[in-house]
Amino acid sequence: GYAHIAAKRLKVDLQNKGLAGSCHLEPVMAEWLSQSCEWDFITCEMGINMRHVHTSEIFAKRVENILKQLTNDHKDKPIIAINIYPNCLTEGWINPIKKDNKEAQQELAFNQIVREKVEQNKSKNLHFIEGSEILDDFTGLSGDLLHPDLYGHSLMGHNLAKILKGILQVR
Repeated sequence: GYAHIAAKRLKVDLQNKGLAGSCHLEPVMAEWLSQSCEWDFITCEMGINMRHVHTSEIFAKRVENILKQLTNDHKDKPIIAINIYPNCLTEGWINPIKKDNKEAQQELAFNQIVREKVEQNKSKNLHFIEGSEILDDFTGLSGDLLHPDLYGHSLMGHNLAKILKGILQVR
């Protein structure tokens, strides 16, 4: 997947703690990632699994919690927050967003929440990347128009590595 491609490009070891389809930024997971895992930097894509089941208020509290835990416990390590990768519900990607599509509206709100929570956090080691900077070509999506295909994973891995090089200040 894209995380492995990025790690290979950066020449770093990877611990992929991605919770495919089931990450809801639970407080216990935030605590576990912050206090029980060893890492030199962390990337967290937040929102896609929650947009159809949680309110913006719950999402905002959970994003704030994980960012606060990570930045408080790891003041010297880069923490990278990423909002939702573009997909079939992303405004302007495939079709115009229908105003009555709840998940599309949630995605817009969730993406803005991540931006705002990063800005409000004020930690110097907290960085933000737009999901659309990592997946910047809709042809990188598989037939379900949600998950990346092989090309999408490759594209995302290369884009993520390029951005992380600047943040991590590596060659």
